[in-house]
Amino acid sequence: VRIEGFFKFALKKCTTAGQPRPRGLEFLETWKVEKAMKELRQTLDARVIPMLEYWIDPIRCKNVDASNLVHAHLIYLFKNYTYEEFDYRSISVLLTSQVYLSINHRFSNKAYDDLADSSDPSKPPPSIQIAQSEIFDIIQGKRYHILKYMKNNPKDADAAMEAVVRVATSTGTRAERTDKKELKQRRWKSIGHPTCYGRFVPDTEDDKLRDGSYRKPKSGENFEKWMLRVTTKEVGIEVNVQISEFTLQNHKMMLLDPSIMKHKDFQHTRKTVLAGASDVACAEVVHTTNRYHWRLVGQRYDVMSWAPDKRNYHDIKAALNHDYSRKFPNKLRPGETWIAEVLLEKLPLILPDVTLYMSPNDQSNMPFAHLLGWIENPTQGDIPFTHTLKEVVVSYNPPVVTVFNVKEYGRRHLRTLEYTSNMSLCLHEVAGEPYPDRVGGVLAMSGGIPMTTVSPEPSLVITRALTSEMGTQTLIPSRFMAGLIPACLVDKYIFWQSEDDNLVGYEIPKDTSIEADATDIGADTQSSTRLKIKLTKANGVDNSGFCNTAANAMIQRFAVVDLDEESENIDKNRPILTLLNVVTAPAGSLLKQIGMLLSRLDNLSQVLVWSQSEVQNAQQACSIDFIE
Repeated sequence: VRIEGFFKFALKKCTTAGQPRPRGLEFLETWKVEKAMKELRQTLDARVIPMLEYWIDPIRCKNVDASNLVHAHLIYLFKNYTYEEFDYRSISVLLTSQVYLSINHRFSNKAYDDLADSSDPSKPPPSIQIAQSEIFDIIQGKRYHILKYMKNNPKDADAAMEAVVRVATSTGTRAERTDKKELKQRRWKSIGHPTCYGRFVPDTEDDKLRDGSYRKPKSGENFEKWMLRVTTKEVGIEVNVQISEFTLQNHKMMLLDPSIMKHKDFQHTRKTVLAGASDVACAEVVHTTNRYHWRLVGQRYDVMSWAPDKRNYHDIKAALNHDYSRKFPNKLRPGETWIAEVLLEKLPLILPDVTLYMSPNDQSNMPFAHLLGWIENPTQGDIPFTHTLKEVVVSYNPPVVTVFNVKEYGRRHLRTLEYTSNMSLCLHEVAGEPYPDRVGGVLAMSGGIPMTTVSPEPSLVITRALTSEMGTQTLIPSRFMAGLIPACLVDKYIFWQSEDDNLVGYEIPKDTSIEADATDIGADTQSSTRLKIKLTKANGVDNSGFCNTAANAMIQRFAVVDLDEESENIDKNRPILTLLNVVTAPAGSLLKQIGMLLSRLDNLSQVLVWSQSEVQNAQQACSIDFIE
């Protein structure tokens, strides 16, 4: 391409009437240069361009960085084109490639090149191997000629716009759709307003949008209302040739922010859905003061980044469940003294200066008691987040104290496990070194720090809508399941919450890159199991917005014949198992006795007791059929 540029420059200087030839080119034989230039262009057109487009066919190329590299070189091939040489292929290649790069390549903001963005020269970012300034220069230099050609050749313009849609949405190549369907070509037209020239929309859009009349002020409309109306006008598809931008359903397409790609809650999605990609294209859905919302293009996944909630929950009455009105240990019934025997002496040591509240309901015969209270946070400067809400669960037999923090996550309030007085009877392996401690006269190994506090921090919420039957599901990070179900299940499954608040646990695929253990050889790697967690909520409606509704959960495991999360092909040759909770089992029951025996072999976080009985609710008696 550079040689072609030198040839064109030399011919121009040597054939301009009335101008002397440059020094050194006085005897240049122009016919030989013209012949060589034509042969060179024929090679580029007939061999190089088809080869590059073959490489980036979405059927065979899934590497976005490689596609970015090829699209940059496709643009570069037309660097020396003049308006007279433009045809359908040239404008369609230029348009599709520049839109693809604007969506999928993270251009450098440094003055030199993309290598300047890396702090480690041994690990440079993905490069297009052409100076970005030169790519910008080509795009900007050809923009006027592209618009002029599209105006004079509307049929070619229509076909080029359809090619842009196929490439930008990964539904095909510049030439055809991946599924080979031949859709009727739409008529594309620039929005008919002087300020919107170059913004192309198809004839399927609203007529008022296409002719630009939507921008005319309405009677009695002030500037603020006019600006809001014209900037939020619903657009199905738009290709903005002026700034190389593709808009789908009002969503501008771009690369997902690097901080989101590196977020701990995005890593499972990045590994399983995006195959570990370094970048992914997304579309802006709606951005508000406290939330950014993107949709991953072609993946059916949404990502919402929430800013820290700066409200001081301690000042909001609804933050503490209004049902917890009884101050501990006041007004304990005779049958409730076991709560004081377990907790009262220990409370000043694990939660100093914390006042706990409990439900006024009689808990004399309950296997556990649930209490809430505020612990004061360390001084945090100007942040008015003065207290952290603590949840304390006191078990009766054997005596165990478990402490949770209530943490805001995407404006929902979930619990995180912080402390247990007995590691062997806790459903999760609490982080940190265990240490001996005595609660209720029982010496055991405790774990965690009960006095921890939380401060406002951003959160990342991931949702998906794989099928209409499944509806929208929200990813629940494993830290919010800790202490609620056995840790062995938390480690094996990834949990998604459905719109009805029930949860589904999908088995995490095994890492095939790790060499199989000898015991796994010949094992069925396609079959899988799935968990269904059905919540039975307490009566009443929680309007507080602080997730104060109590619920019981019934956990069932069933086998499926494959790992496809979009389907539920149940293996009917294997039984449906219901998980039994040793921790809340009545004292003296067979389940409690077996559980205590098993806790001597391993922590209950690694023990599963299953029943094959047909269970309808959480209180139903059932058989013990299977132990893991």
